[in-house]
Amino acid sequence: MCCIDPDPQLIDLLFMARDMETVIWRGAGTGNLPAKSVEEALRHKQEYDEMVAGAKRKELKEAHRKKCQMKERMLKYFAAFDVFFEENLPRLFNYFQINNLTPNLYLIDW
Repeated sequence: MCCIDPDPQLIDLLFMARDMETVIWRGAGTGNLPAKSVEEALRHKQEYDEMVAGAKRKELKEAHRKKCQMKERMLKYFAAFDVFFEENLPRLFNYFQINNLTPNLYLIDW
């Protein structure tokens, strides 16, 4: 908790990244510093906009990477299900047929 309340006129924008690692405060400046020139203010605004755009691009890349990872994971799970249903399940039913056993599927704890 901060014990000093910021002046709302001093801080005109607070941008916080989703992961809470990046905090950018843009202010008009303090009273004891000389005012920025128009060119410098425009350059700073352009740099800030570029940083925000870069953060958005990074976030989109991360979302795409997570989506690809989830797809790969699901393909692995589907491959494991295929192995079970194509190899292990027929082997189990053959075992039951050979030994004249009736599987009680309702007793199997899935």
